[in-house]
Amino acid sequence: MNRKFISAAAAFLFLTGCGSDSTAVSEPAEQDRTFAAVLSDRLDSGDYDIAFQISGGNLDDMAVEIRRSGEDGFVSMDNSGVYTEIFKTNKQTYMILPEIHCYQLNDEYGSFGNAFIKLGKGDVLSGVSEENGKTTEIYRSPTGSGSDADTFTFVFDTAKGAEGLEHITQETSAGTVEIDVSKVQFSSEPVNLPELSEYDNITDGEMISEVAQVRFYMYYTFGLNEQEVAEMGYDYDEIAHMKYDEQQEFYAELGEKLKGSDSSE
Repeated sequence: MNRKFISAAAAFLFLTGCGSDSTAVSEPAEQDRTFAAVLSDRLDSGDYDIAFQISGGNLDDMAVEIRRSGEDGFVSMDNSGVYTEIFKTNKQTYMILPEIHCYQLNDEYGSFGNAFIKLGKGDVLSGVSEENGKTTEIYRSPTGSGSDADTFTFVFDTAKGAEGLEHITQETSAGTVEIDVSKVQFSSEPVNLPELSEYDNITDGEMISEVAQVRFYMYYTFGLNEQEVAEMGYDYDEIAHMKYDEQQEFYAELGEKLKGSDSSE
């Protein structure tokens, strides 16, 4: 199993869009607009449920689902076995790690993270074609570096219109990212926060047990859940009660061990 850092994945998902601004330019007549423009407005103005797989760039086959229901939102990310859920409800944001029964609370409500698959304000349509029931729309987004521009290519099932999004290719100075879309629907089930009474609250400022800190660190940093830690013969309580220098040495050795394991696969 490849070990990945979910922090970089989350930042990439939430902060990257298809243009310099996450708000698409609105036009009056939907039937005269491109599928990508209609999709972008629907993601801004109503409920939806979308799922896709991202590869390339700083990510490696990360599975994502994003739902919006009224003022509430839900995002799930599975990045090489590190699974994260984010709930936005009641003006609060919860990052939940179900495999290790931990969560963080963030008072910032934020956006729903859909900027990754919609148009930005600066995106300009450069071409539209239709072939074999598929509509391809190509957009360019100026980067501010002379004539340079990022390119975003959307492929739709023509018969399904904006809900028929199948693929996006993002070509930027950072590289090429491919997004395979498995679901787009302009409706959503209600977003309900799960019961967290048995979870450790690892929010900054909270009293967190040493064992919970170790459990969170090993999952967040190395991608190791409780079962994998046990199978490797490690014990959270023993690690938690190591002296600081011993603990840091243990983590360094574990990182090298996992790196060697990845390279041999």
